[in-house]
Amino acid sequence: MPIGAALHSSSDLQHLFPSISASIQKVMRHDWTDLSILEESSAFIRVYVADGPLDPRLAGPGVAIPLADAICGEAVAERQPQMLNRSDVAAIHSTFAEQFLHNGIQSVCCIPFITPKGFIASLNLASVKEHAFHSEDLDLLKQIGLQLGNALDNTLTLRDLSQTDSKVGKQSLNLPAETGSELDCEEIVGESAALKRVLKESKTVAGSDATVLILGETGTGKELVAHALHRLSWRKNAPFIKLNCAAIPGGLLESELFGHEKGAFTGAVTQKTGRLELVNHGTLFLDEIGDLPLELQPKLLRVLEEQEFERLGGHRTIRVNIRLLAATNRDLSMDVAQRKFRADLYYRLNVFPIRMPALSERGGDIPLLVRYFIQKYAHKMNKKIETIPAGAMSRLEAWDWPGNIRELENFIERSVILSEGPVLNVPLSELQTHNTQPSVTLEGMGREYILRALRECGGVIDGPHGAAARLGMNPATVHSMMQKMKIPRKDHGT
Repeated sequence: MPIGAALHSSSDLQHLFPSISASIQKVMRHDWTDLSILEESSAFIRVYVADGPLDPRLAGPGVAIPLADAICGEAVAERQPQMLNRSDVAAIHSTFAEQFLHNGIQSVCCIPFITPKGFIASLNLASVKEHAFHSEDLDLLKQIGLQLGNALDNTLTLRDLSQTDSKVGKQSLNLPAETGSELDCEEIVGESAALKRVLKESKTVAGSDATVLILGETGTGKELVAHALHRLSWRKNAPFIKLNCAAIPGGLLESELFGHEKGAFTGAVTQKTGRLELVNHGTLFLDEIGDLPLELQPKLLRVLEEQEFERLGGHRTIRVNIRLLAATNRDLSMDVAQRKFRADLYYRLNVFPIRMPALSERGGDIPLLVRYFIQKYAHKMNKKIETIPAGAMSRLEAWDWPGNIRELENFIERSVILSEGPVLNVPLSELQTHNTQPSVTLEGMGREYILRALRECGGVIDGPHGAAARLGMNPATVHSMMQKMKIPRKDHGT
């Protein structure tokens, strides 16, 4: 049966895989094949399904292999197909590689791919014959990878749904049913006016192809909103790929984003496909966009305006169809004024800004978030926590959480680790220890929030994109507070 027809006949990829391997066998002789998935931490790759004579305890379904020890490790890390001979496999120096050599494997072919929902996987073939695979085989295997990607998404989605169903009734701390439902994201938890404003704006823009700039302090959940925007868009079945502009050295960022040709620079021994090509027809999320080097900014602007680019060291123009989402905790308008960020790119990114509120602005959301994180980590650690001391909850609500949701999540995880019984053991002394910074008056904090919102809105107060909407407040209230705090409108372009 053709691979496409087989995949349409059943959603059980594990059951179908031997017949898929047999279909490949007809055109490409091999003695082993497996489909492996990169785990969320990116440190391990797990064999999802395999067909061949190797010891299943070492290379069978469910076995997690450190990425550095996996034969497909380099291919997955580089997102590039790779063919290896026996000496290449021997150079890996791992139990997994030794198992291949012990079974007489002489050549291996690894085809990494990204599924439409963003899972990273690799289709791997091995043979006891030397030079069993050739460059002309790669195109066929890439096409098979694309077909497997859709099937893998469906299988993993069904598995997650099954696991979710099995958890029902085991959680002792309940959240409102509507939490996060507007964006189909259970991790977006809260009922405050500030969060509801974010949800409403996100739902409004999700169905369009508009560029969205997600603003907010570190740890406020900008990436969660980006994922939700992708899931609600017409591109939801295409890839969602994230690139953190601050996490990659500037010299490597261009290659990571645009790709490079073989010989483009010292060390470029193979052609590399960049994130822009990999995400074609999908959504690219550029986190920490404020750290994008100035020299790359006009190239990104060209992609946004013309949907085309060239690989580093290449001359062939590559056309793509992507949607860009970007996030930053910096004031890009100030960076523009200081010539640290291009004005034309800023205006192109700022088509539809969404400002994520700090946790201190989300009154009433802390108890919901605390319960959510207790459920999350108690389940992971196989603990049953039923109650939270009332005094502890009051202290958690009173703390200003300068690290926002990320700080709260880490603190609750630590509390769950310390809890031995059904009552959450909250290390309140840590909040006392850290609370040694000079206090800030409520009026001073309010002034800073209003000034920041005014700067981000160019001084506009009223309307759906004005400062009042960003603050989740009535425009008349904002005007009144500005008068009380002596914030002159003229200073903000109004």
